[in-house]
Amino acid sequence: MKLARRALDDPDRKTELQATMDDRVSELMAEANDAGYSTGEAMDALQAVVKNQSAINAEDPDPADDPD
Repeated sequence: MKLARRALDDPDRKTELQATMDDRVSELMAEANDAGYSTGEAMDALQAVVKNQSAINAEDPDPADDPD
């Protein structure tokens, strides 16, 4: 993924990220379909992954700051 080109307060920053993520998710969904999974199965898996990642982030939003 490319580095963010917009400042944190730029109103288009979120839109740019969403467009990039949408492209990547579309590619991932196509790969799942090519591997024999239905779009519904892939969407369910993606939703589960996002839910899990959100929970992980809520527990530790900046793991780089954790001691070794």
